[in-house]
Amino acid sequence: MAPASAARDSLRNPVVALAKYDPLGRYLRRQSGIEVTLTFPEIENLLVALLPKSARRREWWANEAADSGLPRQSLVWLPAGYLAYPAIGEERVMFRRRSETQEPTLTA
Repeated sequence: MAPASAARDSLRNPVVALAKYDPLGRYLRRQSGIEVTLTFPEIENLLVALLPKSARRREWWANEAADSGLPRQSLVWLPAGYLAYPAIGEERVMFRRRSETQEPTLTA
């Protein structure tokens, strides 16, 4: 599929846009630890794509689906059993198992 065509398809079908984050979900499902910390470049290596500029905002890593009903990237890490805790200033994200109740402390 040509890049322009893929971009049009992702606008028409949010699931297509979300699919680019599947490698992150697969990676997280293979992890056995309570916490997994990845830098933005490590995530980009998993995705074989750059994160969008909006990933430099805490809201992008929200641990909930959007009220609009459209898929969000959190639908990749939530089913894998993790919550995301970004440290935006350090360009890293700690993913913590959802069954753990203690809130991690990360600097922004």
